[in-house]
Amino acid sequence: MRYADLICIGSQKAATTWLHRMLARHPRVFTPVLKEIHYFDVLHVPEMKSFQKQRINQARRLLHEKFELTLTHRVIVFMLSEILRNYKLRRYLAELRLTAAMSDETLDDDWYASNFERARADQITCDFTTSYALLPPAGIEHVRRLSPDARVVYVVRDPIERALSHARMLVVRNGAPQTEESLRKFLDSWMVRSRDDSIATIDAWEANWPREQFRLLFYDDVQNRPYEVLEDVCRFVGLPYKKRYFRGAAKPVYQGPAIPETEEIRSMLRERFAPLLAELAYRYPEPAARWGKPDPHQQSAPRPHSADAFVQYPQTERIER
Repeated sequence: MRYADLICIGSQKAATTWLHRMLARHPRVFTPVLKEIHYFDVLHVPEMKSFQKQRINQARRLLHEKFELTLTHRVIVFMLSEILRNYKLRRYLAELRLTAAMSDETLDDDWYASNFERARADQITCDFTTSYALLPPAGIEHVRRLSPDARVVYVVRDPIERALSHARMLVVRNGAPQTEESLRKFLDSWMVRSRDDSIATIDAWEANWPREQFRLLFYDDVQNRPYEVLEDVCRFVGLPYKKRYFRGAAKPVYQGPAIPETEEIRSMLRERFAPLLAELAYRYPEPAARWGKPDPHQQSAPRPHSADAFVQYPQTERIER
């Protein structure tokens, strides 16, 4: 039985969609219908169980309201997906149908393996689920039991910018007013705050995963030198790298909503993340140099870390992502 060869555990709002889309263009990469499979997190993170129920109910509602309500809808979808060969629509429909068919009984190791059963023997299989950053040691051990040779990637971003981007996305997804009050509400939500501590994620995975199979990437490098990042990821997972596989890598795949934040919110976030920023600056001074300015009086005690856990690339032109 086959499972994931490459697992991207986040962080959320740190160009993981870009990385997934780029790798999906490689002829030796297999990406399942579900980009975020949400298997291990639903089993091992209690808060994710309610998320799974919402996800299933939403898929069923969308299928009923938008695609399967009338014969006319079914004919239109068929024409768009099959006659016009609309790949994105066909994949979206397949994802909705797969999600809608889920239940607590379907989620087991066999179900997880079924996501990769169509992969060729020469392809690398991928699971890009950012909530795996929240896994406790038992969850990480479950991943390792199924995929002991898997390569794991985690993308680190300035925690202030990551939290703001995540909160903006949640404002829009939840249909909330695009105001400062809504932004504050979601900045303090569990969905955002649970992803705040990138150091805790790194420590948990480094403690439970072979160092040579765990790689840190940095959001700034994706912005500034995307092709070098892709070349490094290919080398890390054992894929041949050809730049032509990744045409358009310098273009962002998603532009978040432009909900402005006040200086008061920025100040609050600088205080909230001061200890984390200090630790990030200690461990990774080069990529963290442009991030929020930590209070020098809140420097954390040095903790052991892998010096070769991340790669630095030569400076090139910055690209907004």
